[in-house]
Amino acid sequence: MLPLLAFPLLIPAVQCLILMSVMFLVSGISSLKRTGRRVEEGESWAEAVEPGPLIHVAAIALLAALVVQLRALMYYGPSFFPEDTCILHANIQAPPSSHDAFPISTVCPYGLDPGGVEIVPAWTNPTIAVLVAAAAVILAAAYAVHRRRT
Repeated sequence: MLPLLAFPLLIPAVQCLILMSVMFLVSGISSLKRTGRRVEEGESWAEAVEPGPLIHVAAIALLAALVVQLRALMYYGPSFFPEDTCILHANIQAPPSSHDAFPISTVCPYGLDPGGVEIVPAWTNPTIAVLVAAAAVILAAAYAVHRRRT
């Protein structure tokens, strides 16, 4: 959970992320349409592809990774009342025995299991890693397109 002072800033931040994603998506689609027209006119794909849309898609992937990371940290991370975290997600009345920001992990103690119970969903960390890796590959492709043109 977030401190009370962060809630007024959360809504504008999410709105800005959504607006940026929509703008990048619209720009990327329009650029892909231009690229398709240029290919139909006889240019090769290597000449027709522009690095701008690739950078926009990479930015969307990075924004999505950031949103998943922040959501998991806010929802599964210990707050001012850490024992509430384990009660809400694992029905265990105790504070988390460990918490890490990356890879995101919050472990609640459990009497029968010496390692505890992981409350962060298993898909969270792989999703963040795949989105960041995709952004890196796309940025490398944009750099290759840029280098080919110069």
